[in-house]
Amino acid sequence: MAEPYDTQFIQNQLEEMNKTLSRVLMHLARTPDGKSSLILRDLNHLSSSVLTLKEGVSGYLDNFQRQVGALMSVGSAINSSLGLKQVLEMVVDSMIALMGAERGFLMLRDPGG
Repeated sequence: MAEPYDTQFIQNQLEEMNKTLSRVLMHLARTPDGKSSLILRDLNHLSSSVLTLKEGVSGYLDNFQRQVGALMSVGSAINSSLGLKQVLEMVVDSMIALMGAERGFLMLRDPGG
């Protein structure tokens, strides 16, 4: 069984919740009962909330994955045998991409102050 914090597990659970709600909605829609209209309204609202939550979680996870990828790229550059100038260029390029900036700069402090 997947860990409860696994991203794919969370997305699958949200999808299953929405499928279950859809089945209940279809069943209630066929029931000729005056009370079912209120239940249908509430379940439709709940289904909409689950879809909104799923989209939000997916967006958050996509952003998180992009950030981790950028950090891995920076880590690889730092651990590489490249020269300091190339490493710093790669770090700045990664940070620009991560933050969605048009440009960026890095200021280094001289050891003497």
